[in-house]
Amino acid sequence: MTPWTHLLEALHSSLIDEVNTRLPDDKPELGLPRRLAAWALPDQEVLDLALTIVEFEKAGGAATRGLLGLGLTEAASRRLGMGSSTFWNCIVQRAATEFVRREIRPRLQFHGELKGDESAALPAGIPQPSRVVWIPLRLPDGGRIFLGLGA
Repeated sequence: MTPWTHLLEALHSSLIDEVNTRLPDDKPELGLPRRLAAWALPDQEVLDLALTIVEFEKAGGAATRGLLGLGLTEAASRRLGMGSSTFWNCIVQRAATEFVRREIRPRLQFHGELKGDESAALPAGIPQPSRVVWIPLRLPDGGRIFLGLGA
């Protein structure tokens, strides 16, 4: 498996664990990945998006860059009691042990949190991915969480 696959699996697992810890009586419904040919939000209701630039070093010193996103609908943010950047930090902290176990060393650089309409387009200076995968989770109250990876 590629480091990108390991990264996405580790973060997805940590996302599910974090939701189950914070909302033990709610069982999230896992959705099918949505693959896109370019950057786009996974759902029009995503109004809170945490962006992180990720790099992996390749042999010879060159690095490959990508983009991670965590999107929350208003209902999900309300249910979790926090915004996307706070929730993202919890997921990344939980994933650290998975990174070690999978022997990957991603360099994560948190870029910031985008709110409302500004989350639809990437800010200047963010690498534009040529493909994006969003993995959805639906909470029982209808809130939705999306984990995305673009490269």
